Amino acid sequence: MGKKSHEKKGRDANQVVLQQFEVTLAGKVHVVAEKSIKETTEFRRKVGEILADFADPFLADMEEGKADGTVTTGQLIKRMLPTILADGVDGIIVLLWIYAPDLTEFEANATDDEILDAALVVLEVALPLVVKVGKSLIKILKRAGVTLT
Repeated sequence: MGKKSHEKKGRDANQVVLQQFEVTLAGKVHVVAEKSIKETTEFRRKVGEILADFADPFLADMEEGKADGTVTTGQLIKRMLPTILADGVDGIIVLLWIYAPDLTEFEANATDDEILDAALVVLEVALPLVVKVGKSLIKILKRAGVTLT
C-alpha cells in the first residue's frame, strides 16, 4: 500500500511541511501531501455525501419492505451486490481523484489494483478514526468467533 513520512517538529511557519504518503500508479511511486485540517474536513464531508447517495436506494427499499413486507433480506442483498461491486468501487476511486487530482494523469496506465490500493491509502490517511474503529471491530468479531470472508 503506501508509506507515510513524518516531518520533524519545531519548524517555523515558513518551514512547515505537511506529512506525505506514497502511492503506486502506472508502476511508479508518487508522493502525495496530506491535506490540511480544513481540506481534510471538506474531503470527509464529500465522502459522507457519496456514501449517502450510494445508500439512499437501499434505505428506501428497506423502508418500503418494512411497510408492506415485500422486500426480503435476500432480495435486498441481491440488488445491492452489483451496485457495491461496481458503483461502490467506482465511488472509492472517485474519492482518490478528489483527494489527489494530480494523480488523474496516471489513470490511463494504472492497473485497477493500483488505483484501488491508492484510494484505500487515501481513505486511511483522511479517515484514520474510521479505519481504526473498523479494524478494532473486526478484531472484536474475530474474538467472538465471527469470521469475515
